Amino acid sequence: MLCINTEVKDSNIPNAGKGLFSLEFAPKGSIIFIPATIFTSKKLVLEEEYREELSKVDKFPINATSRWGGHYFLDSREPHGNTVYIDNTDYINHASNPNLLSCLGFLFALDNINFGDELTLDYRYIGIEKEVEVLTSDQDMIIGLSTKKALLQSAKQLISLLNEIEDIHCFNLPSQLIKLLS
Repeated sequence: MLCINTEVKDSNIPNAGKGLFSLEFAPKGSIIFIPATIFTSKKLVLEEEYREELSKVDKFPINATSRWGGHYFLDSREPHGNTVYIDNTDYINHASNPNLLSCLGFLFALDNINFGDELTLDYRYIGIEKEVEVLTSDQDMIIGLSTKKALLQSAKQLISLLNEIEDIHCFNLPSQLIKLLS
């Protein structure tokens, strides 16, 4: 669930289509997204199941699932394949030098994010360990990291980030989450 205000508009990244842009300033180290959605723990799926599902679709569903921990993914798709989003995180595009870090489903600001900045993410950390067809600005294929590599690298980046900042800025919990937890 996004913790900052955003808008969807044409991406600055060639061939990316739409992108997600910040409507406010978020200091480096801020929590931008927390993995709280409208689905229950029944929607945890194993990586193997997720791979099988991906083989049946013609488009990689970026926000339909995200690596939660180990070989488990949080799945926000409805049983018939309709994806339910409660925010616009599916418009966060890939970048090899992103401004967001994904670690165990949370997204952290790697740098100060200014009003109007496009939010970007390295898809290797959120996908599965295989080649995924995603058009990048260089027309490259993205190959997801193994579970262990994704966690080790993102944890190292997070530790480095935390050592560079005074405190973690956590925006107020979105009202949708407060209602969900009530």
